[in-house]
Amino acid sequence: MKSTAYPEYVAILVAAEMLRRPIHWISTRSESFMSDNHARDMILAGQLALDGDGQFLALNVEVLANVGAVLSATGPRTATVNIAMCLPSMYRIPYVANTVRCVLTNSVQTGALAAQAGRK
Repeated sequence: MKSTAYPEYVAILVAAEMLRRPIHWISTRSESFMSDNHARDMILAGQLALDGDGQFLALNVEVLANVGAVLSATGPRTATVNIAMCLPSMYRIPYVANTVRCVLTNSVQTGALAAQAGRK
C-alpha cells in the first residue's frame, strides 16, 4: 500500500509510547483484505473521433468509479484527476473530455497501490 495512513498506525504509535518500546504490526491476509485500499474499480465508456487519415481528433470518456464505503485519501483523486491526466496517454489528441461519477458502495475503499503485490 502507498500514499495512505491507516488507523492502525495511530494505535501502534500510542501503544509504543505507552509501553516505551518498539511495536511491530503485521496484519493477517484476512484483515488486510477487509481494511486495506483496493485497486481501482471503474467502468469506462468512450468514443474516439478520427479523421479520414486515421488521425485522432477527439476523445470522450465517461467513468463510473466505485470508491467504496469510506473515502480514502487518494480514492477520489485516483478516479478523477489521474483519469484526466492519463487519458490521452502518449497520443496527440487535440480535444479530450471526461465525465467521472464517483459512487459510494458497500465495498472496501479504493486508493493508490504499489506496483508490486506486498503486505503493509
